[in-house]
Parts: sequence; C-alpha cells; structure tokens
Amino acid sequence: MAFHYSNPLGISLFPPAKHHPLFVKRQLNMEGITIGLSHQWEAWYPGNQEKLPDVIVSGHLHKPSLERRKGVLLVNPGSPTFPSYKYELGTVALLTVNDGKAKAQIIKLKGTIGGTAGSKILR
Repeated sequence: MAFHYSNPLGISLFPPAKHHPLFVKRQLNMEGITIGLSHQWEAWYPGNQEKLPDVIVSGHLHKPSLERRKGVLLVNPGSPTFPSYKYELGTVALLTVNDGKAKAQIIKLKGTIGGTAGSKILR
C-alpha cells in the first residue's frame, strides 16, 4: 500500500527519505528572490517548516514544465539530451531574475545527436 502526501504546493507525492541524495535541497537568494534547487519536488514536502522559496527548480522527470502554484514558480527544465527518456535533444530552462521578479522559459534545443550514447552533439 502506497501512502501519498500533498505538499504545500498541492503536488501528490510519496514521503521522502530525508537523507537520500535525491532529496537534498539548496536555496539561494538573488535580487530579493529565493530560489530552491532540488532533484525532486519531494524535497519540499510538508515536514519542512521553513517558508517555501519564490521559485523551485527541480528535474527528475526529464519533462519540461513551467507552472505557478500558490505563488511559487515551479520550473522543470526537462533534459538537454535525454528528454522523456528518449535519445534525442531536449530542453533547458532559462530563469531570469530582475528587479525582484522571476520569470522562466523553456528552450527547445535544435540539432541532432550522432553516434552512441555519450557522443558529441553534431550540428
């Protein structure tokens, strides 16, 4: 039986193992904006008592997404070389902080991948 929790952002998730490397999180401040960094959203689960950052950047699913929930900008840049677990060029995110405001955009990479896994991206 799986137990699901809902964090303050309303995202259904499994309870994390607090000390697992995938749940490590970092927070930084830029021009009055707090930016949370983690591998998975689950790092920001309900057991954390600190205030949520203004922006949370997280990966894990390899699928790009931009969303605002309860005032928090959620950014998943996707994957530049393994989007949705496919061997092709993917996406990156550009986060801009200016005058105390944050905005993000997803950028689709162009080109082809040649050779085998780990090879250089060819134009």
